[in-house]
Amino acid sequence: MVDAVTPGVDPTLVARLVPLLRLASVPGLGRARAARWFVEEGGVAGALERARREIDARPVLDPGAAATRAEAVLAACAAHHTRPVFPEDDAYPEPFRHLPDPPLVVYMRGRGIGADEVAVAVVGSRRATAYGRRVARELGRALGEAGVTVVSGLA
Repeated sequence: MVDAVTPGVDPTLVARLVPLLRLASVPGLGRARAARWFVEEGGVAGALERARREIDARPVLDPGAAATRAEAVLAACAAHHTRPVFPEDDAYPEPFRHLPDPPLVVYMRGRGIGADEVAVAVVGSRRATAYGRRVARELGRALGEAGVTVVSGLA
């Protein structure tokens, strides 16, 4: 599927991200339905096939473009010291498995959180002010440095 991979990018992770990026590109397929189909169809390959059957999924991201995007995502992960975690991974947060629309990939920095630990979620606005972004960054950093697990879309 992927001929050449960006230096420093794990081709195994690229291969795991490609179908997820393709699934995410299906027009009209929201996250909740994608997550439900992922479970019902036994994984991303089955969910993609169901999308082909039930939705006009012809404009779905082709494998080459998805591989290029996956490489870019993984390069950004490396630059920010994060890693993708998939539902089939042991590191995938257990509470997420019980959500009605669990994320199909989570980007994690650090060791994650054990079942008996406490975490702080940082939730913000999509159109945050410069002040709000600065305070969230400082708060998240201070909590993380104090040993508190910080959960955020951009933690």
